[in-house]
Amino acid sequence: RVVLTPAQCLETWQEAINPTDANIIHVGGINHWISYDGGSNFICPAKWSQPHKKGYVHADIHDINYFGNDLWFACDGGIFYSNNSGDSIFKKQYGIEGTDFWGFGTGFKDGEIMLGGAYHNGTLLKDKNTYINDWLCTDGGDGIRGFVNFGNPRIAYSDYGGKILSGDRTKDISLFSINKQPNASYIIGESSQMEFDPRCFNWHYIGEDSTLWLSKDNGSSYIPIHHFDNKVTSIEVAWSNPNVIYVATWPGWWDEKKIYRSNDAGNTWTDITIPSSLLNGYLSRSYDITVSSYDENILWVVRCTQSGNYNSIDGYKVFKSVDGGQNWINLTTSTLDGEHMTNIEHHRGSNGGVYIGTRNTVYYKNDIMNDWIIYDNKLPKSTLSTQLVPYYRKGLLFNGTNRSAYEIDLYENAPPSAQIAADKLKISCSNDTVHFIDHSAVRLNSASWQWTFPGGTPSSSTQEDPVVVYSQPGTYDVSLTVTDAYGTSSQTYNHFITYTDSVFPITNTTSLYQDFEAGIFPPKSWETPPASFSWEVINIDTGINCLPSTVAYVNHYWIEQNGKEAYLISNKVHLAQGYDAQNWLTYDYAYSGFSGYADGLRIEISTDCGGTWDSIYGASGTALQTTSYVNNAWYPTCGSWKTDSINLTNWGLNGDTIKVRFVAINDYGNRFFMDNVKIDGQNILSINEIKSELNIAIYPNPTTGIFTIRTDLDNIEIEIYSTVGRLVLKKNFLGGLHTINISDQPKGIYFIKIQNGTKTEQRKLIIQ
Repeated sequence: RVVLTPAQCLETWQEAINPTDANIIHVGGINHWISYDGGSNFICPAKWSQPHKKGYVHADIHDINYFGNDLWFACDGGIFYSNNSGDSIFKKQYGIEGTDFWGFGTGFKDGEIMLGGAYHNGTLLKDKNTYINDWLCTDGGDGIRGFVNFGNPRIAYSDYGGKILSGDRTKDISLFSINKQPNASYIIGESSQMEFDPRCFNWHYIGEDSTLWLSKDNGSSYIPIHHFDNKVTSIEVAWSNPNVIYVATWPGWWDEKKIYRSNDAGNTWTDITIPSSLLNGYLSRSYDITVSSYDENILWVVRCTQSGNYNSIDGYKVFKSVDGGQNWINLTTSTLDGEHMTNIEHHRGSNGGVYIGTRNTVYYKNDIMNDWIIYDNKLPKSTLSTQLVPYYRKGLLFNGTNRSAYEIDLYENAPPSAQIAADKLKISCSNDTVHFIDHSAVRLNSASWQWTFPGGTPSSSTQEDPVVVYSQPGTYDVSLTVTDAYGTSSQTYNHFITYTDSVFPITNTTSLYQDFEAGIFPPKSWETPPASFSWEVINIDTGINCLPSTVAYVNHYWIEQNGKEAYLISNKVHLAQGYDAQNWLTYDYAYSGFSGYADGLRIEISTDCGGTWDSIYGASGTALQTTSYVNNAWYPTCGSWKTDSINLTNWGLNGDTIKVRFVAINDYGNRFFMDNVKIDGQNILSINEIKSELNIAIYPNPTTGIFTIRTDLDNIEIEIYSTVGRLVLKKNFLGGLHTINISDQPKGIYFIKIQNGTKTEQRKLIIQ
């Protein structure tokens, strides 16, 4: 009697008996089990999660058979083989195209980067030829997502978050958290996607549940754009005008699906669903959308069936609008009879060309063709197209399917379609460098580029992806002309780059105060530079005053980026000035920690707009805790907050313009919370005193301690103070040149208070 528990199987029970020893019994369920005593006891040589073991077989075994002394396994991971009764087992499936992709994405810049979740398998990743036989099985099973960043193909996204590809099979892929994930389902038409704004490769839209979200920091945080009544599925941002966005929704399996359009980047929406009078019923079919590369008002949609067993809605499958969805044209012909649509993609630069994926094959049609043609290079029948992806740089069309991934030449050689993109569109003095990216549909082997950047350095470039520095506040235009063997295309964006440089002054009546309650994060003029994880904002029940509050936090509990750092950088602040002025930085924080892990916080100051940073505070682990360890995901409680104060003047900061950088250091511990950041001053000179224009020169400065004061004033009095307010020297002068010697004083920062009658001025002196 063979004894296995249901928990050991949970799949259809398959078994094989060794032909030379009937006591050796193999049973397949989720895992492979072996008995050497006729079924009285079983062992599992390797679980589904242990592919490093020599007896590993992929999970979900559907057949086991001996053929002579050869033992064969058929499972969700393919075909496995053993020639020694299962002691060691090997894959025997290379060359068999059998992966059922539920999600599929490829690199725009590098089509050799591919990623996709697979049915009953891990997410498959191709990073050129980095891995043995090209593909790596990563993440857990049954993933549905797969996206690649269009501007940086080393960044990819799956069901398990973001990945930074190493390009080396001996080195780990770095992971980073994504704050939200797009809707995902194995049902055709129920998934959303990561839809990039064509202008910026750190900006993308997703549909999570019934809300359209926008991230401007590569997934670290998201802004809600619009809440629809139903689940958000297909999203398309228009190439020619990214303020125009199209969204399809899914209320339920049998409910009528909808299409919406926004002309103002998602602020307002109009229902443009195809009228039921044009659809001949079956309103529950979902939509996939694609938009013209040259006209935001031209779009195509296909109606997708949730199952291949449903009515194929012959005669009502493909529609086009040339006026933004106000009116619709039926493009369906009898050639498409019997086909069930799955996805649609526009061929950028072409004359209205679109590819359609179905549950069987691929079709193509442009505006001068009378009918659809099958364009699949004789793919196996039937091959369900999960996602079509044009790879313009090499003139290819990729097709992720239920029977592996395929490529074919694009149907036609179309002229290029220019598209300007960058890593960011808003800059400041601490972030004044823009990495531009050519996002054009262009053939690489014959491509040339002509960029112009009025006001930037350089002001023009013929590189594919130039780097430009801006030095002054303002808005800047950008133009691009791309040329290849098939034509030329140009694009200009006015006011594309915005450089802002605001400074908040600390005075007798104004203090910097940031409580993170404004509803935007990072706050205006603050920054969270891209990193493997990030500061975020969160609403909590218990703030510093035991009331609900919105605070900044870092979710170390779910982030395993040990030793990595994330920055939250303040706007520029001009500190209080005066010989006895005091500048204070205060903030509230809460942290419980997690036993055995030590997350950290460091606070840094820059006086050169982020060129260099000096640390003024640092703590980690128990030194950072405000309450005892909590070994689960923790939120602050009443009494678990603390307030910290730092006297910036003690660090020689008086009258300086600074930025403050809060540095979160990850150790996979617990959540860190911060609120109520404040910078204020005491004993501040009045504005008139600070800005008085006395005709006095002090040089050299910095100095060794011996310096000259030159003035044409008849009578002045100077007082020199240390940063802690100690009077070093007091002296009266008449006009002329005067040598001062305080070389016996320690190196550091000093303040010279200068008085002439009713006028007062303060200067900073540095002794080196």
